[in-house]
Amino acid sequence: MAAGPAGLLAAAGRIKGALTPGTMRAPYLLVFSLLTLLLSACDPEPLIEFAQPFPLSAPVLTAFSARHRGTYCPAGDTTYQLTITATVIWVEQLRTTSEQVEQPDSLKLRVARKQLNTWQVAANHTRYRFRAGKADTLWLDTWARDTLATVGGAFRAGRVRWYRGAYYISRQPFAEASYWQVERLVPNGNQLSQEALGTDTLRIAVLPAGVVRRDTAEGGPQWLLRPGTRRQERQLADYAGLWELRRELWRQ
Repeated sequence: MAAGPAGLLAAAGRIKGALTPGTMRAPYLLVFSLLTLLLSACDPEPLIEFAQPFPLSAPVLTAFSARHRGTYCPAGDTTYQLTITATVIWVEQLRTTSEQVEQPDSLKLRVARKQLNTWQVAANHTRYRFRAGKADTLWLDTWARDTLATVGGAFRAGRVRWYRGAYYISRQPFAEASYWQVERLVPNGNQLSQEALGTDTLRIAVLPAGVVRRDTAEGGPQWLLRPGTRRQERQLADYAGLWELRRELWRQ
């Protein structure tokens, strides 16, 4: 930051000395606004969440559209992929670790070497493979899977709704949470945009009082979005700048 709060206050003092009482109000407001923006920029990113699954007016899905099913990856990135099936959406990230095999485990080493470069599937559906390293070392590649959402059936991860051309996925961060984290997937042909709520509180603060509530509870979100009408839901869905692009994915 070019100037700290002390520098701005000193500048305010110089302005005060150079102005007559009748012309002081506007510069004071300007300095106050600059100081407010400066202090807010130094704060940690605020938590902005929903008070309920979003949007409530849209029906909960029972299956994902066949035209959107498939595996999507970022361009030029082979370590992240998102898969949509008929009833499940999951993401996988590739992690690589080195596995050192001690001399007593030579049998394990021989067995592993027979499976080099071959993807295996563990009981928990995790995919993994071994690659050759040094004499007593193997590289282990693992696709760590996180289920974003499921529809239908007894087990459901997240609440999924189709609304105005996007899948909205609402999830509680823990079982007793009183708020919901919402992200959305926006399909466009073979392209899929993965978006989440931004942290621009200036955009949030100008929403009507019935749509947003300031919360000061420690450990929880500082802003709770609670649209109560279809018009308010449309406002949040179409609000420019409220949703930030996290990843641009392409169908494989």
